Amino acid sequence: MAVAAYASLLSLSHVLENIQHPARRTRLHLDSNQLQTLQQKVQFLLEFLEVDSGRISLEMEDLARQIAILADEAEDVIDLHVVYQLGEGCRDESQDMAALSSFYQDIHKVIQKIDSIMNELGMIQEDCTHVSKQQPAVSVPDSSSTAFTSSGKSSTMVGFDEHLVRVMDELTRNEPDLQIIPITGMGGIDDEIKASELIKLWVAEGFLKPSRAKTLEEVAEEYLRNLIDRNLILVHKWNYGGKKAKTCRIHDLLRDLCLRQSQKECLICVPKAQRIDFFEPRWEICLCFLCSSQLDEDQRMDLPEVQVTSQSTSLASLSVCDGCRIMYPNLVRLRLLRVKAYVDDMEFLHPTKLCYLKTEFESPSTISLLWNLQTLTLSLSSGVLPSEIWDMPQLRHLIGSGDIVLPHPIVTQDSVIMENLQTLADFRDFRCTIDVLDRLPNLKKLGIVYIKKGSGCLENLAYLQKLESLFLLEENVSLLANITFPTSLKKLSLSNCCIPWEEMTIFGSVLPNLEKLTLYYNAFTGPEWSPVDGQFPRLKVLIIWYNDLERWRAESIHFPNLERLHLYNMFCLEEIPLGIGDIPTLLSIHLEDCSDSSVNSAKQILEEQQTNSVDKAEES
Repeated sequence: MAVAAYASLLSLSHVLENIQHPARRTRLHLDSNQLQTLQQKVQFLLEFLEVDSGRISLEMEDLARQIAILADEAEDVIDLHVVYQLGEGCRDESQDMAALSSFYQDIHKVIQKIDSIMNELGMIQEDCTHVSKQQPAVSVPDSSSTAFTSSGKSSTMVGFDEHLVRVMDELTRNEPDLQIIPITGMGGIDDEIKASELIKLWVAEGFLKPSRAKTLEEVAEEYLRNLIDRNLILVHKWNYGGKKAKTCRIHDLLRDLCLRQSQKECLICVPKAQRIDFFEPRWEICLCFLCSSQLDEDQRMDLPEVQVTSQSTSLASLSVCDGCRIMYPNLVRLRLLRVKAYVDDMEFLHPTKLCYLKTEFESPSTISLLWNLQTLTLSLSSGVLPSEIWDMPQLRHLIGSGDIVLPHPIVTQDSVIMENLQTLADFRDFRCTIDVLDRLPNLKKLGIVYIKKGSGCLENLAYLQKLESLFLLEENVSLLANITFPTSLKKLSLSNCCIPWEEMTIFGSVLPNLEKLTLYYNAFTGPEWSPVDGQFPRLKVLIIWYNDLERWRAESIHFPNLERLHLYNMFCLEEIPLGIGDIPTLLSIHLEDCSDSSVNSAKQILEEQQTNSVDKAEES
């Protein structure tokens, strides 16, 4: 239960930081000093659990359970008041004072309960200290063999719990030479998930401890690498560089352990992630409103729906799959917001505590009432996002489909700085004006699809000093005439730009840190490409799709650190330059649907490398 307490406190800490953001304080009626006091007490409990969780007693265990429940209660109280205040909008002074008073009283009750728990913790610590001074140290027998006892249900395999204990003991014990445990015959591997999505979901749950020197995503990546190194998470696909997991899976044995421990600890109480998929015709299929799994019509629950314009609620009957019922034991406490999509007059219910939303439908301005939303992914054929999206400072990842317009924000003295936003991807005709880019100081990934003629202000991209990945689909080449890149750029993807190959020298000379270059659909055009020395000193991955290139005159010195070359649908290419084979760092050449002559040249490069390897072996 100490794990659940810590996770709940950490999630509450994130919520308190969000509500105290300057952009929030201008719209909410709250007592900042009171919330700071609450934040300090939450931090004290977090630090206490970090230090003392390893030697927790039965009394401490009971208090940890109380802490978890209280932290969830506090988060629920905050969410209730914030949603109501945001939904009410402009009101008179008496209503504002009533909202402030009500919020203050509820938070005061939470603080009183925390004080009571802190007093009990102090007394228990004193008792433990007194006992430890009087009694000699004793060895406590390992109780891990009883930690995962049978639940009483029929087991899927004989000796399941014994195998589980042995696997976890071997994989997680603190030794430098961890064993690899064979899992053949012990069940299957669960479905794969993108590592980037997994990281977003981890961040959304609020379980990650912030670090001043790292973003939450960077902390999550370290956790993921650690779990991979310990064979607890299995990599299904690596990225092009071969150093980061692209997709991963988990063994069902470990998944069962995670589910059982989550239920035992009440680790995840209410959903903070929702996926709404489109099925045609949707009205003939019953889907889980949280994950869009198909299910029977009789799998429904009555859940409370918030009436945004009042302090009342009503019951909504919703379809919930068995998986979500198991994952979220407190669904009956869930509050929902009814949102009317612009498409087909359809309506959806979103949990008010939502942090991660992936949907195929456009949401109106009420999307801003999802005040904890961190990741919003929209798979729409067209549409315009509401301007309120610029008033959501907690957003970390905003992802479109290439056909969605993100409106240009109205710049005022009180404009919100989107300091948490790291991804702004696949929006149409986005204008990179200085006043907008100044509001995105920590943007790492940017993707824009240009269809309209006019200035995209791409000469201002250099203002994004932390930008690492850039995708541009450009059907109006003139927009690229004055483009300037930040030197921080590591990944560049271009499509449909039809830039003459002769101008590649401009791109290479201003991208000293570029590691991956992807060229889609005639990003560059012309029959011949003659690279220049020193253009791509750090390029590791080069990918070219659908290009009319015929003659590629390259030597090893042009790509001194190239590791992987991928060519797709290169029907006109006469050959891969043989000098590519002399690059010492080269690991692979991949071709799909390319000319026969280019395939033959790749085979020749392979044969020469094999011959050279044999010669070197004989010489040694």
